[in-house]
Amino acid sequence: MIDLTLEGECFNGRRPERAADGRWRLEARGDNAHYCYYFHFALHASASGEAVVDVAPDADLLPDCRPSFSRHRPEAVWLSRGAGWERHPVASDAPPDCIRVRLPMESGETVAVSRMRPFPYSAAAARLAELAARPGVNPVSLGRSAEGRELAGVTIGEGPFPVLVLAGQHPAEFGGVQAALGIADWLGSRVRAAAEVRRRCTVTVVPVLNPDGNVGGRTGCNARGQDLYRSFDGAAGGVEPEAPEAALLWRWVAAQRPGLSLNFHCYTQPAPAGDFPWEGLYTVPDEALEDPAARERQRALDDAMAWETDGLSQHGRFSLHIPGAFEYQLARLGVPSVFYEVQDGVGPHRQRRTGVQVLRAALGAVAGS
Repeated sequence: MIDLTLEGECFNGRRPERAADGRWRLEARGDNAHYCYYFHFALHASASGEAVVDVAPDADLLPDCRPSFSRHRPEAVWLSRGAGWERHPVASDAPPDCIRVRLPMESGETVAVSRMRPFPYSAAAARLAELAARPGVNPVSLGRSAEGRELAGVTIGEGPFPVLVLAGQHPAEFGGVQAALGIADWLGSRVRAAAEVRRRCTVTVVPVLNPDGNVGGRTGCNARGQDLYRSFDGAAGGVEPEAPEAALLWRWVAAQRPGLSLNFHCYTQPAPAGDFPWEGLYTVPDEALEDPAARERQRALDDAMAWETDGLSQHGRFSLHIPGAFEYQLARLGVPSVFYEVQDGVGPHRQRRTGVQVLRAALGAVAGS
């Protein structure tokens, strides 16, 4: 007998049905038609056998969610047998509109299966606590989410140039959390370049802006169904965002006024026409930058991202932010920003190193560091 469970941090799925012994079907629970591709479940075998699980799109969002589910169809998923995560190819004999996972299991074994390599909020909070034990690394909090979870972070350095590092707006994009924590880890290290950044900058790292969505297994929204990427329209003109987490972030910006913002997200898989490591970049359109000097700073930053990182390797071009984006409203204040999509398929080591690479290239462009 092989049982399936959907209870746990970051878990996502609905309407599980046992088709036969060892065979299950469930749906990826979507936040909306676009964010309908993430799933995370666990299997437990009371006897050795083969598990076969078919994952379908959320029936409540059909037919609108079908294009997103199909576009995000993976060649591999992530498995954990209790000692870390590894890639596992999806089965080639899946029914139409489904993703099929087929794997052998031993008696007494529990295996977790996830569309994205998960990084739970609890693990991020534990890592922040470890980092805060280092000299010169101080805990910070933006406040608490709609469900009462802390928007925790750390501040590192004592220089005059303030930098914000952000991740986790879209909760299933766990690679961005890895990139942000990689920056915090590097900044607290003995690397000479990190010490120079600490001398010149004060860097605040908030790796999980959307803890409720992370814990609840959401793909793109917070616990209230609000997309934190689209929650800032009018903020630079004094309109407080309705989403609680977005409002807390904007209050911090108003009080601290960073000189640079880095926001990390995560692509789900390589683009067919892209190049390794299949990462991406967004920037603000010129109309968001009313001040000519601010426009020049942002364009110099964009050039650095294009030539000194791998950020154009997914599509070969920048995407443009909408007015509701955090970065668009920062541009209204004249604050330069980077919005960087790391790649889920490459794993955490490269994601963390990518975060550091992006930070160093960005500081070189806007702060001469």
